[in-house]
Amino acid sequence: MPQNKKEYKMLNCKIDKPIADELDKFTTETGLTKTATVEKALKMYISQFKETGKI
Repeated sequence: MPQNKKEYKMLNCKIDKPIADELDKFTTETGLTKTATVEKALKMYISQFKETGKI
């Protein structure tokens, strides 16, 4: 059975090299893609803001 493709929008951004290096290390260690990692991190960040009203 074919998987449904999710709808997406491209995101291009610049991040500091140390953060990019940590992201590379994290994705290598966990096997997660950069996309999945960034999506999860953004969901957590936005959810926390909605709950607390603080960044």
